Amino acid sequence: MESGEDQVESHRLKPLTSIHRKAIAKNWPLTEALNKAVDLVGYRVVCNNLQDIDRAAEVLLATLKEKGLSVTQRDSIKKGTNTGYRAIHLRIAFPITIADECRVVGCEIQIRSLLQHTWSELLRIDLYTKEEDLAPSLLRSMERLSQLLHVADQLANDIREE
Repeated sequence: MESGEDQVESHRLKPLTSIHRKAIAKNWPLTEALNKAVDLVGYRVVCNNLQDIDRAAEVLLATLKEKGLSVTQRDSIKKGTNTGYRAIHLRIAFPITIADECRVVGCEIQIRSLLQHTWSELLRIDLYTKEEDLAPSLLRSMERLSQLLHVADQLANDIREE
């Protein structure tokens, strides 16, 4: 892939430890967690700028819906989450058949900028699984850093438009 192109950064199957942690957090019986988790399979699309995030989300959403898949979109670009995370998430209910039994697998595509991807990767290592235990001052710092990067994304977008 040439430098400067948007890219699918990674894909993953959610590890059993994460499914178990999610089941506990959501008060789901472990036997139901596989059916209820919306992100058992995940993809990450990293875009160079905000315009490309919007275009990627629009094209993926339209294509998935054309295929008859149930898709929901969550946009946290303009206003990040309480930790400052910013991305567009497309959640897909993906039907599969195993031994004549039809199941639905929750899949999620995360679409974010290169700056937000870097922020997320840096903070995820230390903080992601401990979010509920974070001091308010640390949450504010995380959000402030994300806001600075969002401003940088917007400036880069302005430069691109000119």
